[in-house]
Order: sequence, then structure tokens, then C-alpha cells
Amino acid sequence: WSEAVGGDAGDGRGRPPPLVETARAERATISERISATGTLTPPERVTVAAQTAGRIASIQFEEGDAVRKDQVLVILERERAEAAVEEAAARVEQQSRALARRRTLGQRDFVSESEIDLAEADAEAARAALRIATEELANLVVEAPFAGVLGRRLVSPGAFVEPGAPIAELTRVRSLDLLFDVPGKAVGQVELGQTVEATTPAFPQQTFTGQVTFVGTQVSEATRTLPVEATFNNENGLLKPGMYLRAELIVGERQVV
Repeated sequence: WSEAVGGDAGDGRGRPPPLVETARAERATISERISATGTLTPPERVTVAAQTAGRIASIQFEEGDAVRKDQVLVILERERAEAAVEEAAARVEQQSRALARRRTLGQRDFVSESEIDLAEADAEAARAALRIATEELANLVVEAPFAGVLGRRLVSPGAFVEPGAPIAELTRVRSLDLLFDVPGKAVGQVELGQTVEATTPAFPQQTFTGQVTFVGTQVSEATRTLPVEATFNNENGLLKPGMYLRAELIVGERQVV
């Protein structure tokens, strides 16, 4: 073989030239990123509670249900409260008729102004009592304060609950927040609205995109870092509160060859 190419087998001059690939140099845009980690938290989470004392007549939800704002969750026994409203309404009607009679008599000077004033006060007191009774009746229906997902049920049908007794935990999950820290030296690069790309071990092949919605106002003296919060849309429900995310904050772009 070396003789065929005119060289000596021992000096290496007969080896074929190495293969190389060439390409035209081009400009491209790359992102400048700050890496961080954090845990997802819900923007709103409350413990739904009874506003008044009563016995639970029915429970209108199941654990894990997605509920809309003002959806009925629990109904307490209402018979006595409904009777109180009827009684208060009858009292309003009675006092309204009495006030009308006194005004008519007052036009003929058969009653004094003080008697008319007293009748007006009685009528107003009756209307106030009706408003209170109506509000107490409404408080026997526990509704969801906002749209979200319910956690474990903490009460049972037939149980007597006191005001403030917890019924279930309600969490807003249509969007979730990721709180993370960036180095203090990067403070000048962080702005509201910047894009954050994040991944989680639960979905290793998927990237979630959010936006910066909060930038801290003070660098921690202990860690020399700045707290930043990003909000992620969670309409598909894949993300859960408490999940761990690896995030990359995109703080700029630059052109390279």
C-alpha cells in the first residue's frame, strides 16, 4: 500500500488527509440566563369556614372538586332561620300599615308629630330586624369565595358546627407562583415581565413558561440574594402546589457568531 502511494510505510507520509466539514459562519441569538430553584405556591389559599352556628343539613361537594366562585358547598339547617325571616317580614308589614294610618290621621291633626315619629322609628326597626334575619339565613349557606380546588372534607352531614369551624381548604390553582432567589450582583438585570422557563422532575420532557410578577425591594444581608416571583399559567392542571422547579430567568439576549 505504501509503495502504491509513493511513500514509506514507516514515515506516515502516505496517510490520507483527515476529513473535515466546513460551514458558513452565521450570526445567532442566544439568551442570557440566571439559574435558580424554587417551590410552587398557590396565589390564594383559604380555609372555608362556617359563619354561624348550626347543624349540617347537606354537603354539596366532594374532596378534590374544582369549584366556581360562589358555588354552594354546605347547607346548614334553615327551618328556624326561615321562620325568623317570615316573622320579621310580617312585622315590617304590620309597622308599615301602622305608620300609614298615623300619617293619615296626622293630616287631620288627630295624632301628634311625636306619635308619627315613633311609628316611623318602629317601622325602621322592623326593617332592620328583617335585614338581620335575612342575613342570618344567608349565612347558613356556605359558598366558595373564589374558584379553585377543594382539599379534604373536614365535616360530616349532621355535625353541629360553631362559627369559624373549618369545612375544607380551597386553593386557587389556575395559576401558580414560583418564588426563587437571584444573586445580588444580578439585581440590575431583573425586571417585571421577564420570561422564566422552568422544568420539574415530574415532567422531565416538558418546559413551563412563566413571567416575573414580583421583584423584591431588598437584598438579603444573610444570603446576598434578591427574592423574585414568577407566575405560571396552570390551565391544564399539570402543576401542583409544592412541586419543585428548576428555573431559568431570561435577562437578555445577545448576538454571537
